Amino acid sequence: MNYFIYLFGLLIMFFGCSKTPNTAPIYEEVPTTMLFILNMADEIELDNFDTETQFVDVAGTFNSWEGEHLESIDDSLYTITITNVLPNDIIEFKFRIDGDWENAEFPGGGDNRTYIVEKGDNTLEYCYNQETCN
Repeated sequence: MNYFIYLFGLLIMFFGCSKTPNTAPIYEEVPTTMLFILNMADEIELDNFDTETQFVDVAGTFNSWEGEHLESIDDSLYTITITNVLPNDIIEFKFRIDGDWENAEFPGGGDNRTYIVEKGDNTLEYCYNQETCN
């Protein structure tokens, strides 16, 4: 009999004392940054890009494919920082010359670049129109 009273008491303590919140806690992802560094040296050498008269931009899922200009940091390197991304976002993008889809990377409808955003700062280095830099 004492066993049943003890068990009954434990059940009352367990179920009577536990309170389940009626709303889950709000968890908000903290946006992070992506620093793109683009090397245009090969395109310059092939006369496909003129640093004096042309610009390069990046268009992707993070800017509704509208494109944002990269800033020149030396003769062949360009950069931009994107701040409106969240960790674990899967982004797609392409670099373009003069904001023109006809001058986008991987001509002929090649695949977009993809990247899974990591927590913290992300530095991404690319060479225009190449999977990997030589």
